[in-house]
Amino acid sequence: MRSPDDIEWAIAWQFAPPTIATLIVWPILAPRAVKWAAPSLKAARYALTDGRHLFLSSLARV
Repeated sequence: MRSPDDIEWAIAWQFAPPTIATLIVWPILAPRAVKWAAPSLKAARYALTDGRHLFLSSLARV
């Protein structure tokens, strides 16, 4: 960095390698490693019902 205006470039260069690696590796590994699953309607309804107390308590603090 030669001036305070170069901070954007410094941040970009810090995040460039992991970003590029992710863009290259994710399409290769995802089909093998990630098991996509959609919950059933019953499971989704149960999760929403079971978690409503936590959701409402977080709203109460705001």
